[in-house]
Amino acid sequence: MPEPGQYFLKVTAANDSGYTQDCFDYYVTDGGKVYGTFCFYILEDGRAEAYTYEE
Repeated sequence: MPEPGQYFLKVTAANDSGYTQDCFDYYVTDGGKVYGTFCFYILEDGRAEAYTYEE
């Protein structure tokens, strides 16, 4: 089980022709958007909670 804290997941799908696509929209930082990245937290009780951002 991962320790409590912030985690990031980046998944890229690719086909035999070499085309790729990121599997998530984006994560927002102070410096801007990080595309294709999913942010979530592992809480002290072991539950996972997704990061949400509203524009």
